[in-house]
Amino acid sequence: MKRMLAAMGASLALLVASPVHAAADPPQKFPTPDPSVLPGTDTAGIDGYCPFGVRLTYLVNDEKGRATTDANGDQIQTYTGHLVVAMQNIKTGKAITFNSSGPGVVTTHPDGSYTVNTHGNDLFFTTVRNTYRGRPAVPQIYYSSGHLVFTVAAGMLNDNTAPTVAWSLTGKLTNVCLELASH
Repeated sequence: MKRMLAAMGASLALLVASPVHAAADPPQKFPTPDPSVLPGTDTAGIDGYCPFGVRLTYLVNDEKGRATTDANGDQIQTYTGHLVVAMQNIKTGKAITFNSSGPGVVTTHPDGSYTVNTHGNDLFFTTVRNTYRGRPAVPQIYYSSGHLVFTVAAGMLNDNTAPTVAWSLTGKLTNVCLELASH
């Protein structure tokens, strides 16, 4: 679960922590996580995010989710609603607030890999170690507006990674680390 949360974003971190419900069940409200700090590469090396630590605070959480399992054994989790998240550079105090309301779908495959498919506005984060290595270059903390699809490899690999292996965005990408570092 920690691997998934490290590779996923604000909305999806709420989703994967929720129990799976039958298709007929109504969507379930997500509990609001406590504020946390994403470590910087200055202290965590390749297991960090930005060159500095970033405080993550959930300001508004009116998101709900539903999970089902299809005939192939894929767990399909959907989320909708309103989520507002603040990201703060812990060295300078600079903070930016993001509407990370999606909506989106996370499909977890039987082998443990998962695919995220979102439309709208979302905030995502992944460590330097697990970042997408293809093109385009993907920042460790980013805000997307539009249609985003990415896939994360199954399980922990021998070097303790679960890298993003595919990534595609039709829309706008904001590098949150760069925005938090600017004055």
